[in-house]
Amino acid sequence: MALRISQLETGGILDSFFVMTACKPAETKTGSTYYTLTLRDIGGTVTAKVWSPAQVCPAGQPAPGVYWFKGKVESYREEAQLVVNAMSPYEPSPGEYDQLVPASRWTAEVLRNELRRHIETQVASDLMRTFLFAVLDEPTVVERFFAWPAASGNHHAFRSGLAEHTLSMMRLASVAADHYAAYHPGLLNKDLLIAGVLLHDLGKIWELSAGLVTDYTPVGRLVGHIPMGATFVEKMARTIDGFPEDLIWELQHLVLSHHGLLEYGAAKLPTTPEAQLLHYVDNIDAKLFSFSQVQSANGWSFNTRSLGRPLFVPPDSTRTWAAPLVVPDMSRGPGRAADAVAAAPVAALETPAPEPARKRAKAAAEEAEPDKSTPLDTPARPRPLMLFDGLE
Repeated sequence: MALRISQLETGGILDSFFVMTACKPAETKTGSTYYTLTLRDIGGTVTAKVWSPAQVCPAGQPAPGVYWFKGKVESYREEAQLVVNAMSPYEPSPGEYDQLVPASRWTAEVLRNELRRHIETQVASDLMRTFLFAVLDEPTVVERFFAWPAASGNHHAFRSGLAEHTLSMMRLASVAADHYAAYHPGLLNKDLLIAGVLLHDLGKIWELSAGLVTDYTPVGRLVGHIPMGATFVEKMARTIDGFPEDLIWELQHLVLSHHGLLEYGAAKLPTTPEAQLLHYVDNIDAKLFSFSQVQSANGWSFNTRSLGRPLFVPPDSTRTWAAPLVVPDMSRGPGRAADAVAAAPVAALETPAPEPARKRAKAAAEEAEPDKSTPLDTPARPRPLMLFDGLE
């Protein structure tokens, strides 16, 4: 069985396949040419040297690509470094491919089913539900969304990472929306917030490439996922008869402002409560993911690039004074599904288990006639005069 990067030991033999993500020529002090390679699999990356490129790869080798490498494992500055004596192109089997490309812990099927289930049970408005399912059923979204990474490096940068990040955010956003529905009634529209979660990074299916290595596409570099996402919102809304114009603008605002600050890439600053909360939920999920990936010795990590500082990680990811860590059932994706919460023992909950969103909305509608001015089937929140109010 071919060894993975995490299994290589100093002094051992190199005889395995990896993804070569980079191949850079350089010169020694005596003027001899050598290559520095970057190799990767699901366990991480490692540097390799080709000291005799004329014998090992006289015509050069394109990167990225999968190759079979032979050589030995050495140590350089207390880190593993491979010395390659031979390499050749290699076509991995589907099972071998899964050893090379990092992927979500959950399959695309699980993430797809859970995302659709959340929208079905937590979105009260028929109009918004119709729109969100139309988005998920759009052919390019069907083809790419549940296989795409969420980023090229900082967080969820692996196959199906975009869907994992979106589902995790959606569950967190719904908890926050329910909290503020009781704390500040009418402040937030939960349906709008859930829609913003699904839409905020959707443009990355055009901005990023997905394969052996994640990189930016030409249109991604020229335009970016935020403008493309806002354009996609309008395109999909126009396919639904009678879709309100001001709702299109609010949905586009969620996409355009979700980075929070102009210096962080936002096209607009958040000006609605849903937009502000969406930015924070996005930031929370990305930052906590970065913490989850930290491996440390003696409690402190090395400097973490995505956060710009070393991080403290208690031994064994717990604390001596804390209760024993109980790992919950996570078979249905990141976080805890809303209906899983509803299925918990009533004694363990401070409030009764929530009913599906449409059932709650229907019960409320039977008690009072809904406000016909809102495009959603949920009560409208008070809102300030906006720049587009009164426009034809």
